Amino acid sequence: MSQAPIERRGVAALAAGLAAGEFSAVELARHFLARIEASGLNAFIDVQPELTLAQARAADDRLAAGERGPLLGVPLAHKDIFVTRGWRSTAGSRMLADYRSPFDATVVERLAAAGAVCLGKTNCDEFAMGSANENSHFGPVRNPWDTAAIAGGSSGGSAAAVAAGQCSFALGSDTLGSVRIPASHCGVFALKPTHGEISTRGLVPAARRLDCVGILARAAEDLAVVLQVLARHDPADPRSRRRRVPLAIPDWQPGQLRSAFVRDLPALGVEAPVQALFEHAFARLAAPLGERVAVDFSDFDVTRTRRAALLIMEAELAAEYAADLADTTQPLSPRLRAMLDYPARKSAIDYGSGACWWAPTCCRTATTTRTTCRRRSCAA
Repeated sequence: MSQAPIERRGVAALAAGLAAGEFSAVELARHFLARIEASGLNAFIDVQPELTLAQARAADDRLAAGERGPLLGVPLAHKDIFVTRGWRSTAGSRMLADYRSPFDATVVERLAAAGAVCLGKTNCDEFAMGSANENSHFGPVRNPWDTAAIAGGSSGGSAAAVAAGQCSFALGSDTLGSVRIPASHCGVFALKPTHGEISTRGLVPAARRLDCVGILARAAEDLAVVLQVLARHDPADPRSRRRRVPLAIPDWQPGQLRSAFVRDLPALGVEAPVQALFEHAFARLAAPLGERVAVDFSDFDVTRTRRAALLIMEAELAAEYAADLADTTQPLSPRLRAMLDYPARKSAIDYGSGACWWAPTCCRTATTTRTTCRRRSCAA
């Protein structure tokens, strides 16, 4: 058995400990609940110990009956952007501060069916609009490595909880980086899968054409375990994918890959200390990553692409909550109102131009070069 502290063990190690009787699901849940209670990170919005322990007892019953599974009895946390029966589903907003959903999101259902034990709902930027987790009705999330620093967002609560050993893994959502940004800030692993790979039914939307369910964990192997449970078609989600090839570990040999890296990171705004750390990590992985291939992004307009994506996200969110925005008595934060006022000043042509600039099928990926593409003039 692993000698690492329980809170530092990966998903597979916890499942093995449960199967071997090293600890029970109830003991495991109590351990993590105690760590959440003792923390000052503000990573969680809602914790319901009685609901958690009921799920843990059910997992113990399944284990006692001889059942085994990769997530049976393993504790997790859900970003409070997924509707969840029993717990509040607030999306980090005062407007939904006391909302309780009558149904579970598909990802919540699938993890519960696998026997995973929910520890609670994690903090996030209001309606997932933010990259620092500072604009939540429930207060900012603190970074476990430096409580004076931001945790990143919008899934900052999930990233901080994983990094601080308050759960074994957590779910987040990613529209424009909302699991990848906080993972980088908190030193954990995150996966934003292909759009539609995991059902978004029951995810409070930010931009439906961009929203993805993301996973945060302490190791890449843990991401793979959770992905296997979640990634399958959902007939209730019109954007859910039907896989042509079974999801499996890639069939490749270490050292036989071709790995792309950006040639000029400083030109993209990467600071020297960050670049040095990246190069150090890349060098340590030289053998498994195989041949290095430099990729030139010098003609890629990062600023315009970001603005186009933000316009899509803000416009779709403004349309989703148009009635609430029109009602000045609704307790939306001034910051969110200001962000969603921006697309109201734009035209349908602006939105269409932004969608063309952002879409991977636009002529930027075709034979026409961007230097001659008339869509370079998009107004996003």
